[in-house]
Parts: sequence; C-alpha cells; structure tokens
Amino acid sequence: MATKEHNCLVEKFRTYTELDEAEETLLNGLQVDERPIEAGNFVHTDGARSEHLYVVKSGWFASVKELVDGTRAITEVALPGDVIGLRDVTFRQHLSSLQCLSSHAVICPFTKRQLHGLFNRSVKLTEAFFAIMSREHAQLVQRLVTVARRDGVRRLAHFILETAIRLEGVRIDVRKDFNFPIDQQDLADLTGLSAVHVSRCMSELKSRSLISYSRHRMHILDRDALAELAEFDDAFLHPDIDWLRAIDAPEGDRSN
Repeated sequence: MATKEHNCLVEKFRTYTELDEAEETLLNGLQVDERPIEAGNFVHTDGARSEHLYVVKSGWFASVKELVDGTRAITEVALPGDVIGLRDVTFRQHLSSLQCLSSHAVICPFTKRQLHGLFNRSVKLTEAFFAIMSREHAQLVQRLVTVARRDGVRRLAHFILETAIRLEGVRIDVRKDFNFPIDQQDLADLTGLSAVHVSRCMSELKSRSLISYSRHRMHILDRDALAELAEFDDAFLHPDIDWLRAIDAPEGDRSN
C-alpha cells in the first residue's frame, strides 16, 4: 500500500484544530504550484509588488532587510509548513526580501485571492490562520528580547531550541541530527552578531557538549542544559487554542 505523503502544512494546522477532508483539500490547494529554488536565490525582493503568499514545502527561507550601509538583517526564518507573507498581505509591496537558505528547497506561491476564498469557505481555517499569525508575532517579540538582552551564546542556543521545537510541530524528528542549513553569516544577520563571534559561540556550545554541528547537520546533545543556558521558556511556541476548539464543540461539551 502506498503511504500518504508527509504534508508539513497540514501537520501544522492539525496542531491548532482538527481537520476534515474538505479542509485538508483547501490547504492542499495552496500547494499546487511547486517551485524549486536553490540556496542564495531570491523569491522576491524588498519593495516588489505584493501579489502572492507562499507555503514552504521543503527547505528554509529567510526574510531579509538590506540596509543602506551594505549590511543586512534577517528578521525571520521560515521552515517547512510555514506560510510566508501574512504580515505583507494588507500592503501593496513586500516589506522585505525573501531568500532561500537551503539546497533543493520547494516553495508554493498562492494569491491573495486564493487566501480570501479559503477564508470564505472555512471559518475554522480562518481562525487557525489568526492563531498562527499570533504565534509568529510572539516569536518575533521573543527574538527581539533575545537580541536586545542576551549574550551571543544564549542568542544562538535560543534559536537552535526554537527551531527544534518548530520542526517537531510538523513531525520532523530532531532527536538525533537534523538539517540545519543556515550558515555563520546568516546566523550573524539573524542574531546581530559578527560571523566571527558566531563561530566562537558555536564552538563554545560544542565544547560544553551541548550540541554537535557539522556540514549543516545539528544534533542537540543535552536539551535541558541548552534550555537552561538559553533561559528558554517555550510558552511563546505553545499558544492556548482551547477557545478555538470550544467553538466547534457541541453545546454540552463546552467548558465554562
């Protein structure tokens, strides 16, 4: 018997709400147009007309802001199952560039009109999109606090743990080594450090036997100790969504 293809987008939405066949079909409709992209290539540039959103089918992507002095900042890293462009959806132009970070990645563009159609056809999926946007906002606030107030080693430890938990949310196994294609310069642009400082901090994490990292493969050796070092509280990655599920429950099953 053929096995059903692992669908990261569907898995992500299942963490927020139960899905029936019709709702899975609506989500799959956002992934019809598959476009392979290689590392370093841009999907769109900052200021380009905002007409599409994107589902990450596979690979990693970065939202990038180029600065006038030639440096850049990475504001967000998108992983498999993520929907990119929700923050741009009410603007005429993209507010940042979108760059591929990993080899052999696949991204699926879909139009704002398609998203509008999905909202019209499913209240449940509309609510889930709202919850996903809320969590993404929480992630951005957490990264702001980390970059502003934690040292380099803690910044990297925090990002590694956040990434592992996000990958687990779409049923990607991170118990052993897992794909971690972001390079030192990208990590520097994400954490506000220099590439040299990133190298030193990664070496410190390895010397403490907290991680093993080589050739874009990451292995978290001591998760508890890494979390303690990073001052990591994963509450921002686990939103309370009982209120969503309660709406769809029979009247007698709703909690007070």
